[in-house]
Amino acid sequence: MRQGKIVNGCIAFLLTFGGLAFFPQNSSRAAELATPPSPDRISPITIDYTAYQWWIATWNKNEVVCTLIIDHDGQPTLREIYNNCDEDIYYTFKDQSPCDLVGDKRQCDGYYLYLVDTHTAQRVITVTLPPPQVWLSLEGCDSISRLGTNVCEAEPILILKGDEPLPNENILSIEGALDGKTFSCAATCKLQLAPTDDNGVLMEFWAWSIYGDSSQVFKAQVRVETADINNPDQTSLFVDVLSSQWHGVRIVSCSETWDSFPPVGGPPDWLSTPQDTSDLHSDIPYNYLSANLILQGAVDATSCPDGGLQSDGGANECGQEAARGTVDEWQNQFDSLIINTSQNSSVPAKLLKNLFARESQFWPGIFKASSDAGLDQLTVNGADTTLLWNRSFYGQYCPLVLSSETCSRGYLHLKAEEHHLL
Repeated sequence: MRQGKIVNGCIAFLLTFGGLAFFPQNSSRAAELATPPSPDRISPITIDYTAYQWWIATWNKNEVVCTLIIDHDGQPTLREIYNNCDEDIYYTFKDQSPCDLVGDKRQCDGYYLYLVDTHTAQRVITVTLPPPQVWLSLEGCDSISRLGTNVCEAEPILILKGDEPLPNENILSIEGALDGKTFSCAATCKLQLAPTDDNGVLMEFWAWSIYGDSSQVFKAQVRVETADINNPDQTSLFVDVLSSQWHGVRIVSCSETWDSFPPVGGPPDWLSTPQDTSDLHSDIPYNYLSANLILQGAVDATSCPDGGLQSDGGANECGQEAARGTVDEWQNQFDSLIINTSQNSSVPAKLLKNLFARESQFWPGIFKASSDAGLDQLTVNGADTTLLWNRSFYGQYCPLVLSSETCSRGYLHLKAEEHHLL
């Protein structure tokens, strides 16, 4: 069976064709492009494994009532017993009390397990092989990581390069449709881009392999706009690409998450993510942080009036000066983690750091008398929403606190005290 999955995303750009590097097809021939079948790479393989044969027998008559063959050490699981034995046997075995008689165990009720045999066996499993890919990049442009964009002095060229991961196989061709017009080329396409509007234009593309199948149908959105950035005497072409197949500089801010382009030339500085932690450095004399560092003994302010503290819980001028060096070090100790989180979540690093500064001044404890806690002052309602709607996070986090059996009921069906504990 041919299986394929359409990758959700958008691609946009305008093309001007010409020269030997381009292989355009007329829009009237759009229907002539065969619909790609998507990857068809399920291969059967035979593997050896150790088979364990178990009997389930009655205590009172020593009679075998069920035989199971499993592929792992240890006794069969309850699920394996349920799948292989009579339902009455499963429920009796599940609910029975242990047989703890020292003498004649034939007086016990229920069943016992007995390992009969161990031998090597074979079975056929299916393996999904990696599919072909098409990667996008730019030629003739300079990537600016700080801004998350590409600057081109001449009309940019978009490169579509086929990638066949299987040995002894190759990409046969790359095809696609741009704004209703089709194109086809060999294993590498070079398409010249012309300026677009703010939204760019749309294109689908895929690769054919000599293996006999195709890649998924990919989408991307490309924007090409002319602008001058801090230099009115010189204009440049700014190129931004939104696609899962993009191999160039990553667009900053939340563009990928929201499928929306940032301002031409990159977002404002407070929505950027530096490449180096030193560019995230700050030296703000936070008053609340100073007071907490004094209270916890991380800063010695005993020489200051009132121990460096004010009656409202903040630090006085002397206390703040005594804590200044520690405050600078403290507020920057999270920078590497902030950048890593930004890269994984597509939330700009400077936005994250500003959020932490505003909410907690980087003090990870509870803010004064409220129940909000952590760098971003998470509330009870915020935690409840996260655990209820982010199932993958709940599945990873809950077993660290509660038993796996309890967590398997789902957050919505936990007791109120279990909600509170999480």
